[in-house]
Amino acid sequence: METDHLLDGLFAVWRVMRRAITMNQLSTLTLEQFWLLHQLRQNGPMSVGELSTILGVTPGSVTLACKRLEKDGHVTRDRQAHDERIVRVALTPEAHIIIEAWLEHRREVFARFLERLEPHEQEDIMQVIERVLEIANSSSEFAELSSKGTFDDNSPI
Repeated sequence: METDHLLDGLFAVWRVMRRAITMNQLSTLTLEQFWLLHQLRQNGPMSVGELSTILGVTPGSVTLACKRLEKDGHVTRDRQAHDERIVRVALTPEAHIIIEAWLEHRREVFARFLERLEPHEQEDIMQVIERVLEIANSSSEFAELSSKGTFDDNSPI
């Protein structure tokens, strides 16, 4: 199969999935903000540096995003007493509720897509996804991206 054709297909699926999950958003969060909050939900409070590594973005980008999320009441940011350069970010109770609503919405949206496939087709897709992720995670070419969580199975989508 031609690589460009395969990539075009993968990106088309990604666009459909992204559009489907954001069409009926339950809040004003972007997918990127959701992903940041989702990491905090999974890992608990984290430093800006830890978040930037997982998300694969600069600490400055994380700081800016966290300031906006703090202003909106979704996270708290606390400087550490032992080293004021370190800022720990944590979810607020309200953010937990929003995250759970997004996850439920995501499950509903994708269930509608996937229920149209036969069980064996769903299994085939999952096997291909697992294989692609296995190759990406073991490839030295993608080692840097993988270490930043890019091929992590914790994707919000």
